[in-house]
Amino acid sequence: MAKKLGEDEILALCQAQMRGALGFLQGRLAQSRLKALRFYNAEPYGNEVDGSSRIVTTEVRDTIESAMPSLMKVFMSGDKVAQFDPTGPEDEAVADQATDYANYIFTRDNDGFGILQTAFRDGLIQKQGVVKIFWEEIEDRKRETYRGLSDAEMEQLLAPDEVEVLAHSAEQGALAQIDPATGLETVTAATLHDLVVRRKKTTGRVRIVNVPPEEFLISRRATGLSDASFVAHRVKKTASQLIEQGYSREIVEDLPGDDAQQFNEERIERFRAEDEAPETGGDSIDPSMKEIWVTECYLPIDVDGDGIAELRKITIAGDPATKLLDNEQIDSLPFRAWTPIPQPHKFFGLSLADLTMDLQLAQSTVVRQLLDNMYRVNNGRSAISGKVNIEDMLTVRPGGLVRMTDPNALPEGLIMPLVTPPLGNMAYPLLEFLDAKQETRTGITRYNQGLDANSLNKTASGINTITGYAQQRQELIARNAGEMLVAGTFKSILALICKHQQEPRIIRLRNKWVPMDPREWNDQMDVTVTVGLGTGNKDQQLGHLMMILQTQQAAMQQLGPGNPLVDLGNIYNTLEKICENAGLKTADPYFNDPDEAARDGKLVDQMPPKPQDPRAVAAQGKAQADVMRAQNEPAMAQQQAMLDMLGKLLAAKI
Repeated sequence: MAKKLGEDEILALCQAQMRGALGFLQGRLAQSRLKALRFYNAEPYGNEVDGSSRIVTTEVRDTIESAMPSLMKVFMSGDKVAQFDPTGPEDEAVADQATDYANYIFTRDNDGFGILQTAFRDGLIQKQGVVKIFWEEIEDRKRETYRGLSDAEMEQLLAPDEVEVLAHSAEQGALAQIDPATGLETVTAATLHDLVVRRKKTTGRVRIVNVPPEEFLISRRATGLSDASFVAHRVKKTASQLIEQGYSREIVEDLPGDDAQQFNEERIERFRAEDEAPETGGDSIDPSMKEIWVTECYLPIDVDGDGIAELRKITIAGDPATKLLDNEQIDSLPFRAWTPIPQPHKFFGLSLADLTMDLQLAQSTVVRQLLDNMYRVNNGRSAISGKVNIEDMLTVRPGGLVRMTDPNALPEGLIMPLVTPPLGNMAYPLLEFLDAKQETRTGITRYNQGLDANSLNKTASGINTITGYAQQRQELIARNAGEMLVAGTFKSILALICKHQQEPRIIRLRNKWVPMDPREWNDQMDVTVTVGLGTGNKDQQLGHLMMILQTQQAAMQQLGPGNPLVDLGNIYNTLEKICENAGLKTADPYFNDPDEAARDGKLVDQMPPKPQDPRAVAAQGKAQADVMRAQNEPAMAQQQAMLDMLGKLLAAKI
């Protein structure tokens, strides 16, 4: 029978998992990411020669920065980054409300634009972009001062539990009061209190943060987050931050600081342009700012000894881990990750840097040789007769001389230039070949960047075909980001608010204050992320939308407003999509939603009467004719009798 695990056993298990995880040590993965970061920063390669060109071209950076605008435009151009779809008829009423609330949390409560931008760059440069989504309890502490309070006022002030007295003094004084019956002011002797209090208020919010690649650990054979046997977030925190998070001050003060001064090359490279020296460790004069290694480990483990492993979050501190800070069971991992080019059965795929680093090295080598050749052509050396030192030939400098020892090689007193053949005829086609190879690998072409001047002389359909094929690769990268990162992030947001938000929250949407109460929402609703890319793609979408709008208008004109094919809601949806295509956040400033207008009672008088069914009109006319016939039957019978009598009289006279 399995036994319960003690603290030392849990610490040992977590340490073993950390040592075996990808990203913990400076292995191949870390070296590959470090190399990509250096290529992105255009750092020297280490093979430079004194006296020769040291230029470093920027193909990696140019490719990534060319892909970023399209990626950001896909997800941030509209008012909704993602939307929830109902899984059943019971979710129809709340799907739109959940969509609005989740987008509000992503873009207002959190810096959604910055989060996506950082995650995309992490993936495009260093293979994986990781974000962490969690519920955070925030304690707001506010210091307040009160003077001259009566006993009743002080009692009322201190009634809430969140009010803490910091300072208090009392003295005898006069208290002025107004009699509500007479309206006269009376002054009585009373004890007056001066108070300094601290009011604490705890609120909860969904937090979304980026996780640097070097801080994220995952088991070696994981193919995704769902099947990983170990995931961890390893980060330095100050003692003050840990105490603010609720950990005991005594425990935190006993934790060892980062005295080993362990340097992470990826982090150093990230700040190399601003700071040449690495961080100096965790020593600080202020004990509250002591830096401590904290690792949040997420793994299935059987702690209670029932034979079934539960997914748990185990927080350990120290390096190596010396203290277990907390151990709790959780429902799901708080991470979402994406890779630009997934590899089958692997967690880490390929980045755009992986596709272009060798091309950048080749481009830099060719450009260096071309520049060196141009320097020597423009500043050629000359040969003269006379005795020579071998160092003349070895010393390369513009305008330098080489003395000849053989008198037959050069007539006495003459100077002969040393000719350097130019490389331009060979170098420029090679550079063009490397550019074409880069466009083929990445899908980032000079056409969709607007850099090819000759494109104006080509047909529009031809250019659309070229850019369309190139954009397919970019669109696939965007689809990977949408499905792996954005959709998962919104699912986590919905699950967190449904679980933790215990009271309605009022937020402002489209200039209206709307209450959001997710306690009765379905946290399993599907998420849809719309991926549309590029100017040409936008123009095609606009053309299709305009054709749909024209068809809807024709149906309204021919069949009338009450026809079963098209109504005002359908036309409004088309206009809303046209506004989104134009990059507008919402269509509300330009068009009124007919559904909202009908609920507000503004649409009743404006709607023309619906035409009736012809069969119903015929039946109604027949019924009215029958009623009139029944009403006129006595008069008609009397009239017919008089006609019959008149006919008999006339016949008798004849």
